[in-house]
Amino acid sequence: MKKATKGALAAAAAGSLMLGGAGSLAYWTSTSDVNATNITSGHLKLVPTLVGAVPGTECGSWKLDSQDFDPATGTISPGDVLSRTCTYSVDMVGSSLSAKLDVAVGALTGDLGSSLSTAGTRFTVAGGSPVTPGTPTTVADGNAIVLNLEVKWADRAPATDNTYNSNTGNALAEALATTTVSLTQDH
Repeated sequence: MKKATKGALAAAAAGSLMLGGAGSLAYWTSTSDVNATNITSGHLKLVPTLVGAVPGTECGSWKLDSQDFDPATGTISPGDVLSRTCTYSVDMVGSSLSAKLDVAVGALTGDLGSSLSTAGTRFTVAGGSPVTPGTPTTVADGNAIVLNLEVKWADRAPATDNTYNSNTGNALAEALATTTVSLTQDH
């Protein structure tokens, strides 16, 4: 082997030993620590507040002319208005949390058709003006929510509906689906 080739191989071997562990290659570094921290989430809740509520609900009993009414055993007549009051408190914890409340009244389905209406249902936030369901309304922590659910049988059915304008419409049944009170974060 030529002397130049031997020299080149020796230089390559020496360089590889220096990089591979026989020597060291150092870079300058600097570090800074960011202190650890705990992060805690808040919450958004509707808390039932009605004293004496019907067990398993946040609502009082159904009323007919201010008297307790049991839909399972009672019956209604044209002109009657059934009502029920449900109350809640808004419990919001969050540094920048804001929310809106709305109510979706359950659908009426059954034999009474267009004779029944829930159009009188309203809710209030913190004692304010009554709000029609389907109108999202801003709430704050601690606000009292009062839902007045109303089912009304019109005094008269439409003139074109003979089923309800005669005695052939007796003993008909209707179902009111679940009404949903929603508290939704909007920030």
